[in-house]
Amino acid sequence: MTNPAYRHIIMIVDRSGSMHSCKAATEEGINGLFAGQAAEEGWGTASLHQFDTEHDVVFEHLELAKVPDYNLVPRGGTALLDAVGFAFQREGDWLAGLEEAERPGAVVAVIATDGFENSSRKFKRTQIEELIRQQQEVYNWTILFLGANMDAIKVATTYGIPAAHAMTFAPSAGAVARSYSSVAKAMARGRRGEGYGFTAQERAGAVEED
Repeated sequence: MTNPAYRHIIMIVDRSGSMHSCKAATEEGINGLFAGQAAEEGWGTASLHQFDTEHDVVFEHLELAKVPDYNLVPRGGTALLDAVGFAFQREGDWLAGLEEAERPGAVVAVIATDGFENSSRKFKRTQIEELIRQQQEVYNWTILFLGANMDAIKVATTYGIPAAHAMTFAPSAGAVARSYSSVAKAMARGRRGEGYGFTAQERAGAVEED
């Protein structure tokens, strides 16, 4: 049996050049999310993956209380498929190496991007769809999808992510801040057993221009 008091958060964050306009808000949103999660009851760890044309592991499997502040440096294109594929395989391998009792009772992956896939070389879309299906259905991961400059709900569902777990956000400082606040609220609801879906009010706030 997994540890019900232990949760693991996986952040997969777009750092492509177009993220420059909301750099500070993204940093504040992610840093605030981790700080808030660290203050919650129970034990938690986190990994942060960032991507542009390439994929980088900023940190992985750190206790939430020890997570450093994130500094986003926008550059490059949007290799979304490669980022999700690499992160999910790497995190899955790590979890598989733990004893059952040491594994988190809840794994929440948050994918945040402000644009469409345009530069992946390793993974194909069908592979990512299967990875997402496997992690959700076999390993019971929760996957949240935040997308700007797109219909995030439509995009998420084409990958197999539930519509309730997707949210479109405006690429502005205020909207980005509200989006990450909504992720924190969704996680709180999930811990209470109420599900991780975003509310209509949260969706409205995420697309409201500053």
